[in-house]
Amino acid sequence: MLLAAALTLGLHSPQARAGDLDGTVEEAVALHVTNQGLARLGDIVESLLPPSFTIEGGSGSLACDDTSSLTYTLETLNIFLNIDDVAIRGEDGVLKISVYGSMDSNNAAATVQGSCSILEDLNETCTLSIPTTAVQADLSIEITEVDGVFDVTVSPFTLLVSPINNPVADCTLGSAVGTLLGQNPSAISDLIVDSIAPALDDLPASLETTLEDVLSSLSLDTEFELLPGASLGLSLFPSRLEISEAGLIIGLGSDIIAGDSADCVDTSAGPDLQGAGWPTFSEQASGSSLRYDAGLFVGRDFVDHLLWSVWGSGALCLELEDFNGAPLNTALVGTFFGEELVGLVGEDEPAIISIRPDVAPIVTFSDDQPPLAVQVERLGLELYAALDARQARLLRVDIDGEIGVGISLVDSVLATELVIDDGALGYTEAYSELLSPGYSAGLPGFVNLALRTFLPDDLLPTVTLPYLLGAELSDIIWQPTEDGAWQGGYLLIETENIEPIELPGCSASDVGCEGGVGFEFDIEEALGCADADAGMGCDESTGGCVVGGPIFIPTARLFPAVVALLGVFIRRRETRR
Repeated sequence: MLLAAALTLGLHSPQARAGDLDGTVEEAVALHVTNQGLARLGDIVESLLPPSFTIEGGSGSLACDDTSSLTYTLETLNIFLNIDDVAIRGEDGVLKISVYGSMDSNNAAATVQGSCSILEDLNETCTLSIPTTAVQADLSIEITEVDGVFDVTVSPFTLLVSPINNPVADCTLGSAVGTLLGQNPSAISDLIVDSIAPALDDLPASLETTLEDVLSSLSLDTEFELLPGASLGLSLFPSRLEISEAGLIIGLGSDIIAGDSADCVDTSAGPDLQGAGWPTFSEQASGSSLRYDAGLFVGRDFVDHLLWSVWGSGALCLELEDFNGAPLNTALVGTFFGEELVGLVGEDEPAIISIRPDVAPIVTFSDDQPPLAVQVERLGLELYAALDARQARLLRVDIDGEIGVGISLVDSVLATELVIDDGALGYTEAYSELLSPGYSAGLPGFVNLALRTFLPDDLLPTVTLPYLLGAELSDIIWQPTEDGAWQGGYLLIETENIEPIELPGCSASDVGCEGGVGFEFDIEEALGCADADAGMGCDESTGGCVVGGPIFIPTARLFPAVVALLGVFIRRRETRR
């Protein structure tokens, strides 16, 4: 904010002197997803999973061997997917994801005609129904960080389907399938898994790319122009990664590159940092009973070092050559400093107002709005004008107080604004040998007007946060740690409005969903990144949300799997003979 003031005022840069303003803070920013937050992510996935998909009625044929085949007609079959739980948990550096559920179907009539190996001249109507069958899917994600680079390794996708009892009844074909399942109870389940598994082979690689892109977008490397010829570089880099029973913790350190210090300030003492280390990450907000899903933590040392570097660069050493579109003169400044000033130097003489900050600003945190406030101390405002044919310093007023930064979350929009209260700044008459006490009485009006002129309400950005697979961040609660070293923004995730994926289904005429029938899941769209303007970090130039395209997810063949299984086992029995 103060940095932006210098930028907006467009004032000259003071002459630099020796003194290095660069520095590193290893504990700058942290992101913590708690166990509750991981469970909430599981709720998101659970809400996304479709409750059913449909195999529309149709007819087809299936060759059992070189000399026999079956034709079939199947009524519409609805496959119901019942998701009991999606568990996401951290354990020894690995995120483990498990999906527990079951599937079943309605009863559908299937007419079968033809021959299948030793079963000849079939012409019957059977009842096809998938009995309640337990399903479990497992995936583990290992995340490591080396030299500030995240590496994600996703294990192969594991799908377990409990042995499916005989889905065919009331016909000779059902009896034959029952006999075959007696030899291998998992035969149908294995055939279904085998038909799905190859299509999931690319899922780990896709997830690895996606997660690495998301994690890499947490890093920042940017540069701010403070004044003409002066700039400040800021980098955020990974400095801590922990996956455990405490959840997921990602810590970022900061590098500040600001060059040499200016001659208008004394930076010899260096920044006054607490060195408090990382905050304690738990399931509850610091000093309260609030259980949160995710926490964003900002360190005071990081902000204070950033403010010290801005101050040390001379960006706050300002000379207001123009105000309100006109050059400063004694008549204008006399409006704020009184008629005594005008009588002393004349009514229309050039005037200079300089700002010289003796002390670097620091930040304080609050559990109320604004959650962040920049504290200024001995920010000296000096007035110069011609007196007795020479430029003279007529007065100095020290300004103390704070300027707040409000941060709120409404409808997934993170809004920031400057909070400038009229009573938040105090004024001390530090010097004037020529003016009577009380000459600063009108100064608050001047400062408030100047701040609102040069620091407009829309100076700070408003950011639309990406929605996570349809979930929304419903609230943010600010609570600093008890020692004041960290400000925590505690987030809650709302999952009630997530709409499940609609599977397109297929037709029995397509050999039961065989041959590439399925749907595409677009991760970019699910993360709110289909439109670069819709969310944060979705521009390709930032490296975020670039995942290389959607993932194809197949649907399983069911009725033909039974017939194919029958042919396999009949041929196996014939071979044994």
